[in-house]
Amino acid sequence: MVAPKLSISNEISAADVTQALGSEASIWEFRNSSLGAGTVRHDDDIRRFREFAWRTFDKIQNEYGRDVDLSLCPIKLVSCSGEIVRVSLRTSRLH
Repeated sequence: MVAPKLSISNEISAADVTQALGSEASIWEFRNSSLGAGTVRHDDDIRRFREFAWRTFDKIQNEYGRDVDLSLCPIKLVSCSGEIVRVSLRTSRLH
């Protein structure tokens, strides 16, 4: 199982992810250089996030295969939530 850890608006601890999913989960972090709810405000921000997510999910698929199970860790921003769901449904199985 792969656990994309989405540190976009708040920091998410790897220990929390491991506690929730177990030590077997492979953690991939999506990280914004400046955390905060105002980091994704405009359509262009969402477009860049979506493109980054597509590239990252493609890398995960290349490493783990098309049938990889994803367990998404918290997403606080609604705009990012929608994009992650679109990208993850396009690329692999979401749990």
